[in-house]
Amino acid sequence: MKVPLSVAERSTGSAKSKNETIDSLLQDNDQVELFGSVLWSQCFQIVTKDSSNSSESMDISSRQWYEKSRMLYLLITRSSEYLRNLQLIFGTESLTQGQSAIGAELTQKVYNAFVQASARFKQQHVPHMVPIDVRNMPSEGLAKIRHVGAWAIKKVLSNQRKYVKDNLGTVVPSTLKSVNDRLEMCCLIEDNLIADYAKLKETTSYSETLEVTEDRQYRNRGLSHIKDQVYEFIIELEVSRVRNINDTKLKELKANLVDQAITTLSDREELQEKWMSCFSLKTIDEKKSIIKIMMMVIEKYVRMGAGQYFKDFVRAHRIEKTSEHRKKVLQKKNALEEKKASIPFSQIKEDDSPEKIRSHQQLQDFVRKYDEPAFVKAYNKKELLVLCRAYGVGSINSKTTKVNMVKKLIPEIQSHAQIPNRRFLDNM
Repeated sequence: MKVPLSVAERSTGSAKSKNETIDSLLQDNDQVELFGSVLWSQCFQIVTKDSSNSSESMDISSRQWYEKSRMLYLLITRSSEYLRNLQLIFGTESLTQGQSAIGAELTQKVYNAFVQASARFKQQHVPHMVPIDVRNMPSEGLAKIRHVGAWAIKKVLSNQRKYVKDNLGTVVPSTLKSVNDRLEMCCLIEDNLIADYAKLKETTSYSETLEVTEDRQYRNRGLSHIKDQVYEFIIELEVSRVRNINDTKLKELKANLVDQAITTLSDREELQEKWMSCFSLKTIDEKKSIIKIMMMVIEKYVRMGAGQYFKDFVRAHRIEKTSEHRKKVLQKKNALEEKKASIPFSQIKEDDSPEKIRSHQQLQDFVRKYDEPAFVKAYNKKELLVLCRAYGVGSINSKTTKVNMVKKLIPEIQSHAQIPNRRFLDNM
């Protein structure tokens, strides 16, 4: 896999050497393609590491991108596998500064290309809502829909009855009018929507949908059955509810999901026509009451369905949430282990072994197990400055950052057999 490189300036010897190295690489396309494939695989491992999401729906925060960029840096600077691959592609065991720079630039460009390809893939594979075929659900599912529809209608009826009962003796004109309106609604519901089970069982076209309500009946038969025509309206209502309460709509509307769904369904002319067909007498006043009943039934039904949807939503995302929690716990555990594994600076100072070889070996073990950030966190700037001087690190002063100190200090710790200049530690 070829990765285009920026054209170097040819005015210096190093730039000319770099261009010649690039030209020699481009003559062996197979070798470059193989190296590119290996880099692509390593970039995939970096990007997908510690992700609890699927590859198609993976979401990465800015903080995680920072961590992944740091992992890329560690791959280039610390990975022995990466170093061996680079030596193979250049055919040498001793890499020049120019070859290392070209390898790092290649890796960076492959990483950028992988991230861009991942972004394009995600845009092309935006998860779409899987449609639920409500009308062709198994009989158990249809029976539950009929049961919830009957529950919503009975709930509306009970609320109207309670209002009439509580305000029956009122003398306030406005309240009395409201009592009469609600009494009319009760009559409309009882005469047109509620069905007697004995008769319904003999005449229904959907006998398999009656079982759930009957199985949940109380001794006083507190649950009501609805007529077939009303059941057909409830099925249409469920179809519309599924279209308006789902993951896609939740991302779009967030807290307004349920209210927006109720408004949308209440305004649907097809639903209104189907609802009106359930009633026989339709004077102007009755039509107003019928529409009011419909809006109350829709609200009860949608809120019940939304409650179940949110339960399912939480259950479906619980695994991901648990995985993220485990990841955070593991990060805290690793941070605690790093802290315990670090060698206190006071212990290094008090080490009386020859050339502080005991502390030196402990520092080498720490460097092998943990990366640079762990070393940066283990010591303050003053302590790092003393360690750099003890190991003979040049070009270091009080203005040098801790990160740059550690970058220069770690190779010295790895290459020495002991602390070469222990006097800097003894004279503190």
